[in-house]
Amino acid sequence: MTQCRIQILMGAAFAMLSPILNAQSCIGNSMVGGGYALVGSRFAFVGVSATPPGTSGGTDNTGSVSSSQATSEVSNTPIGRLLSDLAGSSPFGVVGRINADGAGNLFAAPDSTSAVIEVGSYSVNSDCTISVTLRDAFLGMPITPPGTSGSASPMASTRENRSAPLDAGGGATSPVTVQLDGVVLGSGSEVDLTQAGTSNTGAVITMRRLLQFGGCTDASLNGSFGVVSQASVSPGSDVGAGSASSLTSASLLGRLVADGAGTFIADPLAKQSPLPSLQLTGTYTVNTDCSGSAQVVDAGGTTRNVEFVVVQADALPSPTAPAVVRPELLFSFSDQGVNGLGIAK
Repeated sequence: MTQCRIQILMGAAFAMLSPILNAQSCIGNSMVGGGYALVGSRFAFVGVSATPPGTSGGTDNTGSVSSSQATSEVSNTPIGRLLSDLAGSSPFGVVGRINADGAGNLFAAPDSTSAVIEVGSYSVNSDCTISVTLRDAFLGMPITPPGTSGSASPMASTRENRSAPLDAGGGATSPVTVQLDGVVLGSGSEVDLTQAGTSNTGAVITMRRLLQFGGCTDASLNGSFGVVSQASVSPGSDVGAGSASSLTSASLLGRLVADGAGTFIADPLAKQSPLPSLQLTGTYTVNTDCSGSAQVVDAGGTTRNVEFVVVQADALPSPTAPAVVRPELLFSFSDQGVNGLGIAK
């Protein structure tokens, strides 16, 4: 009788633990599927022993660098900029968009209106670790500059790259490619990655599930948000502290209210706030693929240009109401000489 009772208790305990154990495993590539924001950043300089002081190849958002290292062309797209910045050693922040098909293939578009093409692959293991290959498949493709309807121009920029193979003439022989390893979180709602093996340069790459798979509009961004960001500002920049003679830090922190029609407004609560310096205003545009751009103005009148992706905020548990999918912004700065990331949630 005692043995039977012990077996029953052990069976009940195992049944209670089973959901926890199951939650720690993944069923394969289907765990990662749909549209994601692709976010890459490095917030500190990484020492490179082979690079003399003053030639570390610092980048800005124009796509050009000066470096004593071998160079390779990459596309002027989020994927191209990310792969280039991963190969460098300077602080950076890049936000883009990528699609996973649930079968191990990754796709992206060069802009918000073009068709997606294959840019990499991934493999999810049963322990929820993941291996990812990303490549710059856009190099040499034409692009129409944002906000224009004119003729296309080559979508290429010279950025530092220490690993791309070079031909005899010094040109790249194949698109820049990077290997990443990481973990799948939240049943595929988030994937966190770093560079694989000895190529790790201190950068972190995150994939966060989009608010919805296409069909976003300005109305998708509505309500009040708290904004937190950190950036490094290069000498000579006219944004914030960038007029200093050396690299400085800058931040954008405050309260942002989106009206659902493309404007960040000062609502009645902002007008009554005892901290007017934390009230942010400006304008924004949300593309159909849930990417977008904005101009954010602080109380001092400084305007910061940002690029963002609208993602799903973590659902707040409630015993009385079902979880509601809410928007959250992941953004990077697009002003020349400003590199960093922020979140509005």
